[in-house]
Amino acid sequence: MRYKRKYTRPHENWVIWKLAMTLCGLTYRITKQIPRDEMWGLQSQMRRAAVSIPSYIAEGAAKGTSRQLRKFLYDSRASLSELETQLKICDDIGFIHAKDIDSAYRVIDNLSPALQAFITSVEGQIKT
Repeated sequence: MRYKRKYTRPHENWVIWKLAMTLCGLTYRITKQIPRDEMWGLQSQMRRAAVSIPSYIAEGAAKGTSRQLRKFLYDSRASLSELETQLKICDDIGFIHAKDIDSAYRVIDNLSPALQAFITSVEGQIKT
């Protein structure tokens, strides 16, 4: 039986964090298709990028200021861009099935604009 947490962190209710977590899990599943000789190369790099997307969101949320949150949201967006590029590479060289690439892109197509909108909202809270 799994432990039932007594509370949730506020970022766990954010759509961007939920989408990022979905993308992370999907990335782990689909990168199993990458050849073993790329286990410590492309596969590892993609997994690290995928893990960093929701992790940066969580870390920024815990920092306590809008400026710090914005910085970590930028980092999350950068990791998302990195993962997108790596998915394109895998698609181009045929490491991952097209249907799985498409599944990842569908999540990215929802996450990317949501993340940008969230960044814009946070920027509106920062006094210049």
